[in-house]
Amino acid sequence: MRRILRTALLCVGLGIGSLDLQAQPGLDFGVYSSRPKALVEASWQPFVDYLNTRLDGVEVRLHALDDAGLQRALAAGELELLLTNPAHFITLRSANPLSGAIATVVSDAGGQALNEFGGVILVRSGDKRLSALADLQGKRVGTTHANFLATYPAQAFEMKAAGADPALLDMLTLQQSQDSVVDAVLDGRVDAGFVRTGLLEALSAEGRDLSGLRVLHPLQHAGFPLHSSTRLYPEWPLVALRQADPALMRKVAALALGLEAGDPAARAARIHGFTIPADYARVEEMLRELRLPPFDASPPFTWNDVWARYHETLFVLGLATLAIVLLLARLAQRNLALSQANAAARRLAAEVELDRHHLRNVVEATQAGSWEWNLETGEWRVDARWAAMLGLPPEACTGLGRASWRERVHPADLAEAELELERHIRGETAFYEHDLRLRHRDGNWIWVHDRALAVRRDADGRALLLTGAQVDIDRRKENEERLRLAASVFSSSYEAILITDADNRIVDVNPAFCRITGYSREESLGRDPGMLASGRQGREFYRAMWQALEEHDHWQGELWNRRKDGSEFAEMLSISRVRDERGRVIHHLAMFSDISRLKKHEEELNRIAYFDPLTGAPNRRLLDDRLRQAIAHSRRTGRPLAVCVIDLDGFKPVNDQLGHEAGDQVLVGIVDRLATILRASDTVARVGGDEFVLLLEDIDGERVLERVLEAIRAPIALDAERVSVSASIGVTLFPEDDADPDTLLRHADQAMYRAKQRGRNCIQFFDASVEEQQRVRKERLERLELALRRHEFVLHFQPQVDMADGRPLGMEALLRWQHPERGLLLPGDFLPDLEGTELETRLGQWVIDHALGALERCRAAGLDIAVSVNVGPRPLMQAGFVASVRSALERHPDIPPARMELEILESTALDDMVLAMDVLNACHRLGVRIALDDFGTGYASLRHFRQLPFDRLKIDRSFVLDMLEDGEARAIVGAVVQLARTFGREVIAEGVETPAHAEALLDLGCRLGQGFGIARPMPVEHIPGWFSWQTHAPFADDAACASPGRCPPIRSAR
Repeated sequence: MRRILRTALLCVGLGIGSLDLQAQPGLDFGVYSSRPKALVEASWQPFVDYLNTRLDGVEVRLHALDDAGLQRALAAGELELLLTNPAHFITLRSANPLSGAIATVVSDAGGQALNEFGGVILVRSGDKRLSALADLQGKRVGTTHANFLATYPAQAFEMKAAGADPALLDMLTLQQSQDSVVDAVLDGRVDAGFVRTGLLEALSAEGRDLSGLRVLHPLQHAGFPLHSSTRLYPEWPLVALRQADPALMRKVAALALGLEAGDPAARAARIHGFTIPADYARVEEMLRELRLPPFDASPPFTWNDVWARYHETLFVLGLATLAIVLLLARLAQRNLALSQANAAARRLAAEVELDRHHLRNVVEATQAGSWEWNLETGEWRVDARWAAMLGLPPEACTGLGRASWRERVHPADLAEAELELERHIRGETAFYEHDLRLRHRDGNWIWVHDRALAVRRDADGRALLLTGAQVDIDRRKENEERLRLAASVFSSSYEAILITDADNRIVDVNPAFCRITGYSREESLGRDPGMLASGRQGREFYRAMWQALEEHDHWQGELWNRRKDGSEFAEMLSISRVRDERGRVIHHLAMFSDISRLKKHEEELNRIAYFDPLTGAPNRRLLDDRLRQAIAHSRRTGRPLAVCVIDLDGFKPVNDQLGHEAGDQVLVGIVDRLATILRASDTVARVGGDEFVLLLEDIDGERVLERVLEAIRAPIALDAERVSVSASIGVTLFPEDDADPDTLLRHADQAMYRAKQRGRNCIQFFDASVEEQQRVRKERLERLELALRRHEFVLHFQPQVDMADGRPLGMEALLRWQHPERGLLLPGDFLPDLEGTELETRLGQWVIDHALGALERCRAAGLDIAVSVNVGPRPLMQAGFVASVRSALERHPDIPPARMELEILESTALDDMVLAMDVLNACHRLGVRIALDDFGTGYASLRHFRQLPFDRLKIDRSFVLDMLEDGEARAIVGAVVQLARTFGREVIAEGVETPAHAEALLDLGCRLGQGFGIARPMPVEHIPGWFSWQTHAPFADDAACASPGRCPPIRSAR
């Protein structure tokens, strides 16, 4: 009756709380944390937003709370929902019986979901004093919060289990994050640190050096990848407080359990999601063992507690005792009459024996163990059945005291059991009755039903003698727990659950079924599940489903059903048959989840997989399929198939000048135009940024290709202006080009590049000779790759001097190939094959590195000169060029960056002025000098000349060679020299072949030169000797030095 009354009051309280909450405009969600408030809000606000978008009419408000803030909010009843640590949850639950966990956090450990955590004990790796938990006694230990489970209780529990006393720890509380504990251990402020599992792995991922730390008392847990020093406990619970609306909390629980790991809310909180509420009995047991709040004080024990708990048993035993007394009285009466009637005495003895036999049978049937407690003497006795129930030998029944009984009672049950027993002792209850756990001899806990009665009381009504019995109910408790768990899963499952009887009539549904279908539980009971049928599946489908159920007792698959409002939804359905012990079908259990969103996502993925998201045209995957079909069609009909590769001309400037949005409009417009002029059997696919492929079946002549070219050339109207692009089209015809699909595309692509080379904006058909040329080039590239691996490339160096005074200035690195059969090859024999390849870039890096190595040798010989290296267009414009130059300089730290000069062609700088200036400025910032090679052969304007960040001009050798006979060439050289002087740049001439060339250049004011007339390219080993021999200007004479200060007297050329 007392339980019924308590349950009724609880329901009334919940009903009133629900009404109050329904009147409230929102839901207050608190997060208990010692971290800064801003960090907590940043982590959990996305989860609050996630709830707000799914809870209609309810505003969820976030509160980041420290210790003081949480106590204040709980005292004022300001919270309905709380995320807290497990230790605090036990405290909250003990003070508030209506508080309960609705979900448990699943943490994210590098992509692995974990719903348990523990503590870690950190010590310095070199501290040999600490090797066991007992060594921590008397040591200074750092932590951040002694009330958080993983920062003190978990470690203290391990110490106590190991026989060490955690009370002897010298605890230092650090008011920062757990990172501060790691720092305190490393810098010696504490001897050890208590932190949560996962911290070491997180710090290692951030790049922290943790080699100075080690884990004390390391434990390995199956399926748990993190360092741990303790047992594992359930993760943080999501708690509904007593003032929360139960219906609203069920919705919140469903949304929390449905949170996916990839959701932004889960990523922000750094969790994997939530799972069903965990069992926090382990946490409660640990706190009780450590006598930590809320179990840091034991309630007083009185005899009234014994009476309150065992009065019923005592009453029963009292009645039994009374019956025995009456029986004995009856026997006494019969004994008085023995002399009168022996037959009556024997009959009475037979009746007594019958009663005793009956009592023994009752006790044997119940397997109850009895006990008796004399409150006057303190004696406590048990029988052999009680000992056997706990696995104890019969001799253990003697010499026991009440204290030994207390030691065997589970700590979580002791206080309440003694309180009930004391109430019966005081006479407040008719009998004592309680379910509790006792420790078995093997260490396990067994549930018993304990019942007792006070069979003797004093004049004040206080019990003097208690008699009780205990019955093993462990199996019953297990069944009750299974039923509670099944009920919890049934009501909390996010999947719909439907149970029917043997006649396929609905007998129960869970809330998820009502949510998905729109039918209430009352509307569903007694009906056939066919009420959900959408009509999409025919009779054959259901016939096969029932046949599978008949054969296998299980069926699983996808189908479409209809909600109450008429809308259809896709579901993943699983049906199982439930049979009784005789094998008869008694129920059907169906579980399904709404996969409509998944189906839509699947359709979207299918579209993304086969179509270009920008233009809607088929992508490369769908193109491959259609190309194979088109080839098969061409083989069947004998009609030609045109495979065309289209690359837009002039598209990059549209992107650069008008932006990518304008470029996207151009691509979409071109696809739309092509779709209007092509047939339904033709295909236009987008395979790259501005690259398309056309499949034209049954092609007849080139007219359709010309129409395609005209359609692309037509101006396209954008928002602000009209733009025009053209196309280079490469075509190959099947079956004339009888190749596989990949080869056909490659041949069309080769033809497209030929169209580019012809000047673009044209159509080019595939030529097999081009394929042969490319094959030959591929073989040459493979041989060049082999030459690089075999170190067949060498550098020769051509000196650069001041022609006025003979001073050595530097040398230009020139690449040669020491071919094993053909001898020393000049760059013109092999460099053209490298243009535009990745090997060109790697060879260029090799040249820079070896040129700096050669310069080191010259500096070691006492020559303070510079080295110039030629850089091709493609390597210069690649993203990693500056980084490769920096790395080369770092590998040669003795070379000042100013002693390296990069020579670039004038045409290279003009191809992409913006990118070229960025790269050259970056090289300048490294300290490297820049020379503009072959100046005068390109089309640089004075604006470009002024903008480009170069230090030196190199006059092309073609002008120098012709300047003696060609006045225009001499004028160009003079103009270049004057231009360089005007802009403050150095100038050097190539092609100085004779003394006359040197004299002419000196007359024009150009002092620096290089050429065969000065020195031919030579190995680096000859450079120091040549410079030591070259002590005077090779081409100067007295006439050339007529101007004051030009040069000292020099001799004629050698």
